[in-house]
Amino acid sequence: GEPSRSASVMKEAECQQLVQIAVNGLSGPICQFAVQRDATLFKLRHEISRHSYIPAMQQKLLLDGDVLIDACESASELQLRDALKENRARTSGSSSIELTMLRRTASQARLLHRLSACSKGSRVALELLRGAAEEDQADIEVVVAAVSKCPGALICAGQELREDQRLYELRAHANMSCAAELKSKTAAVRFACLNGSLDELRAYDKDEDVVLAAFTRTIPH
Repeated sequence: GEPSRSASVMKEAECQQLVQIAVNGLSGPICQFAVQRDATLFKLRHEISRHSYIPAMQQKLLLDGDVLIDACESASELQLRDALKENRARTSGSSSIELTMLRRTASQARLLHRLSACSKGSRVALELLRGAAEEDQADIEVVVAAVSKCPGALICAGQELREDQRLYELRAHANMSCAAELKSKTAAVRFACLNGSLDELRAYDKDEDVVLAAFTRTIPH
């Protein structure tokens, strides 16, 4: 009857909004599941964690050989979005997107977690990357996490990543993001304190223009 036909149409429409994801490791399949076509990388990691019990911080994901990086409007998010959209045209027989996952060490996962917990503009991220192992300084996900929180952290990245144009673009975006978040006088003083400039501001902390000018000078370039 009509109700069953309507239910069938709704189910078909729902299925068309889903994409099958197949996650493989070096030794074989890890898990399979379906996500919405507008799924973000954050959502994808959460689903992988739910199906495989591997924490998001330990997931190093590759799509078509490229490492997927968590960053606002990153190339990875756009690449994932395109892959999900392109998948709409495929037949049901080949409707899954294949990801490769390499599992990070516990120490790398802890470093990523500590970087993600840093506040924007904090030099703690820079110091964490400076004190990291060489292999971590050469890991693009680790460097992105550090630069997103402290633009100046790029100087502590491995040589190859210091010359990566994508990271220069990220640093510019991070500078603007820090400026937007720390534009109030109170936040500017806090930022200057983190950068060792508070003594210069003590005599002028009631003059907002001077505080903001000092804050501007503290942003790493």
